[in-house]
Amino acid sequence: MGISRQRRCTAIRISAVAVLMASLSGSAETFPDGFGRFGRINEDGLLTLLVTPTHFETFPTEPDLRGTFGLGTGTASVVSLDATQKTLAISGGSPGEPSQIRYTLLYPGFSATFGTQMEIRFTGSTFIAQREPAQTGRTRHWILVRAQSASCNPILIAFRSGFNPASWSMTANTLTVQDPGGIGEVRILTPRGIASLPANLPASALSALIDDCETWAAREIPVLTSFTSAITSGREAVRFTEQFTASGPFVAPVSPVLAFAMSHGYPASVEGGITNTNCLTAQGPFAHVSGTSASYELPLPPIEERGYLRPPGQAARQVLLNDLVGHLAGPWVTNAVDMAYAGMTNAAVAWPLLTPANQAAITNAWNTYLSTGFTMPPYAPGTPKQPWNEETEPFTGESYIWTYHITGVGPHRYDIDWGNALPLLGLQAYATRSGDWPFVSTRWNAVQRIYRYFDLGHDWCWMTVVNGDHGWSTGTGDPYAATLAGTIACVKMARALGQSALEEKFAAHVARICVGYVARLWYTDWARAQGLIGSQSLVLGFMENEAFTRAVLGTQDPWGASNILSADGVIHTTYAPFIEFGGNALQQYEDRYAAAYPAWYDGSQVYPFTTTYNGNSVYVAFPHIFGRTLLGESTATLWNYVDSCESNRNNAWIGPPVIAEILARDTPMLLTQWQPARLVDAVWSPTQGRAALEFDLLQSTDWRLTARLTSTEQPIDVLVNGSSVPFSITGDSLSIQQTVNGSVQVEVVFSAAPPDLIIDNTDAEFSTAGSWPSSANSGHYLTNSLYHFGDGGASSATWRPSIPRAGFYDVYAWWVASSNRATAAPYEVTHAGGTTSTPQNQTINGSQWVLLGRFIFDAGTAGAVVLRSSVPGTQVVSADAVRFTYASPVPAGLVLLGAD
Repeated sequence: MGISRQRRCTAIRISAVAVLMASLSGSAETFPDGFGRFGRINEDGLLTLLVTPTHFETFPTEPDLRGTFGLGTGTASVVSLDATQKTLAISGGSPGEPSQIRYTLLYPGFSATFGTQMEIRFTGSTFIAQREPAQTGRTRHWILVRAQSASCNPILIAFRSGFNPASWSMTANTLTVQDPGGIGEVRILTPRGIASLPANLPASALSALIDDCETWAAREIPVLTSFTSAITSGREAVRFTEQFTASGPFVAPVSPVLAFAMSHGYPASVEGGITNTNCLTAQGPFAHVSGTSASYELPLPPIEERGYLRPPGQAARQVLLNDLVGHLAGPWVTNAVDMAYAGMTNAAVAWPLLTPANQAAITNAWNTYLSTGFTMPPYAPGTPKQPWNEETEPFTGESYIWTYHITGVGPHRYDIDWGNALPLLGLQAYATRSGDWPFVSTRWNAVQRIYRYFDLGHDWCWMTVVNGDHGWSTGTGDPYAATLAGTIACVKMARALGQSALEEKFAAHVARICVGYVARLWYTDWARAQGLIGSQSLVLGFMENEAFTRAVLGTQDPWGASNILSADGVIHTTYAPFIEFGGNALQQYEDRYAAAYPAWYDGSQVYPFTTTYNGNSVYVAFPHIFGRTLLGESTATLWNYVDSCESNRNNAWIGPPVIAEILARDTPMLLTQWQPARLVDAVWSPTQGRAALEFDLLQSTDWRLTARLTSTEQPIDVLVNGSSVPFSITGDSLSIQQTVNGSVQVEVVFSAAPPDLIIDNTDAEFSTAGSWPSSANSGHYLTNSLYHFGDGGASSATWRPSIPRAGFYDVYAWWVASSNRATAAPYEVTHAGGTTSTPQNQTINGSQWVLLGRFIFDAGTAGAVVLRSSVPGTQVVSADAVRFTYASPVPAGLVLLGAD
């Protein structure tokens, strides 16, 4: 967002794997006060209009249309507010000004209540108004205002049911409506939303606009009356139901952010399906479902820890990782971000790779400052460290605390959400790494008090929380990422403490936050196409008064475009939703960033404009390296990036997780859950094929350890304190569960992945039925290849491997291509699930390994690949070699139903 921060921290991808498993049920949630969205000032960007007590205007397209009520002299006081709407009482206004204004996020406009006169002065162009009396069978009257000679957003003035104004006029761009009986509530909306329409509309387009006006004039503003949420039984998603009341053909709007994300593949579902209208809001089409309620299910992001094993060798890389440790809390700290989060959280993620000196320094910082970071106001006079400030929202009287903000223009304050979220993340990281969950238990009231800010800032549009307490929504990448990571941390802490109701509340927040968080990567192309941002701008997030926060690629500070990735740090929590739900959006983002900053990883690059963090410093470049690591770039390329930029160590304390993630490629697993134990050490020995893990538990516990298998190596034994114990493998997840206490030694013994099995036509595992002569064509594998003319299938060639280990195998074939070869050579793969036919065109792709598919094979010789001669007699099938490559173990409990 272009605001400099001298001291910023990291976001950790934290998980919610149960330590204390508690069943969850659906619960009704009263929507919070929502003052963050509608706030201390009354200038509010709604779905399609920017509205104040004295005027409204279209945004963010150009040119703006502005409508001022009377002379614009009225003053406002808040009557009511919640997460969907705010009502203002207007006093002291001139004739024609409203007495009340009702803002709403459920509708492409707002409403105002007038006495006997309504006056709106339009500026920005020359406008015309047309009055449409109620058509046969309808009781709504309305007026359409649009530009006479320029493009603009048409404005619809819709009157209450049965009301027919006594008089109206449009003179010198001033619309005046009068009625001695009182006008009452008037809805002011944009039937086409933020889309600008040309002045000279063709007759057909004008007719369609009139039809839209008729439709919207018949629809009252919906009111949200109830809201429930429930975690699904597998704890992988949250189901929501919203109940609305209103009149009209539909009364159940769907958040435009959700509708937009789903249109790009976000894996959510809405009961009954979504209807998108041609009314365009600042976050996508206005959407709704039929009926009076909207029920939808949102996935939770992967919620797990990130524990690394220390690989052998790579000493220089481990030295570099330890050199990057820094920004640990010290006497200089003033806010809870530095006391509870800062460099401790980033470095502790890589605990097994840290030197004893760094481990001791982190422990000392935690022991010295963490408790102070969670000491709440009011403070006694003379208290040396007072990290939290308490304030009260003036209308509701709701109090909240904050520890950090950036002062903006006037009353504007930014990054309160960033400051509140990161200490929560730091607390959870401390408990996970130290095993000191009693510390969290004694600070649980403080956790809830800190999170109260997010409850108050929550809004129905799912911009998640404010970027200050003045009414602007979370905009920049790093506050959004911090909010996500801090809320995930709260899910995990609630689960660890057995606080099931709070776990459900936090999970509901996470599920909604994630939608907009991921969707930001899709908004850039859409916003450019709609003219909402420039051709070189990149969407970072949402801003109430401007639709989007943005960075300009190539001509502005590269940090602006980079902070979408993390909360000023690099931990897996903030990347996992992109990988899990975003498809190839993260890759597209990285490609776009690299095109704008081709030297992005060159630490010596000097830009011809001001940069916040010293150009391509570690602080700016390492988030991209981490993302590219998760996207699968080669290890050699990643180390090249690191070597190029690591000499520029501005704010380099964010670096340890990046180095650890790359080093993890040399190990066969990542730890994903070990609560409530303390992780002491984790070492991988490839020569012994063993992972040696050390934990410490404060008390006897039924303890669960899980890890993700990341290579083709397969665990064959797990020992706890020297004794073999049962273990399970489900998909790529290894799990053990034991009752243990004190120091616990765990060994996971692996067997190496079997080598590729290649069967050539000269090997004993190859056999034929019929006569298969040797081909004179070149391009064969090893010695030669064989061939056979089509004979209806009387002849065949068979490759029968001896599979050493059951599992998924990729099966490849090699043939010699020629113009007379079969266009559908009938390969048949016999595997654990049956037999699969996979015809191949042998006129092309010769002299290379061609994938026939991935199949499950049992150990032994039951599997085979057969090539038959069942092709036309003028065609030839080529039999050469087949390769079997082990891919992964078979998930536990997988049932095979016939052929794959």
